[in-house]
Amino acid sequence: MNRDADNKLSKCVRRVAIAIAASVSVAAPAAYARSVNSLILVPPAQLPPLARQAGEALFLHQSLDGSTLLYVEQDQGARLAILDVTDPSRIKERGSVALEAAGPFDFVSSLGDRAALVRFRQGHADAVLDLHNDRLPTLRNIHGLTLQGRVTPLAGDGFTVSAQVDADASPSWDY
Repeated sequence: MNRDADNKLSKCVRRVAIAIAASVSVAAPAAYARSVNSLILVPPAQLPPLARQAGEALFLHQSLDGSTLLYVEQDQGARLAILDVTDPSRIKERGSVALEAAGPFDFVSSLGDRAALVRFRQGHADAVLDLHNDRLPTLRNIHGLTLQGRVTPLAGDGFTVSAQVDADASPSWDY
């Protein structure tokens, strides 16, 4: 009889321990959950004039001085607007640059801290947006890049493009 009492007590203690562990694991994320009340809405009237104009492609870049810049392709690739979005509640205009682009393009990937790979929509040509002077970027065309595969950034401002393995597969764009 004493063994039955010990067995029942042992089972009860185990169940209580499991219940405590389960309640702690369920309650712990709720105790450390952060509020999602940090959404920032800025009315268009409070945005700089360049941010009110339509854009086709966007690229967010962390500059070496710690600021966060947003590059917006505008006018079918002819102009690049530069906005400082370090503080999203106070977006600042940093200027715009006329580009010698072959048409509208998409940003494909970052190429280190000072460049971005872009791909033109018509013709599938590629270019590098040189961000060495991030307030006055320039666009350099890449001639001879014929592979249309995955782009992998290398150290510095280099990159590799992996060839497609399956010849029957449609080209995959790495956007």
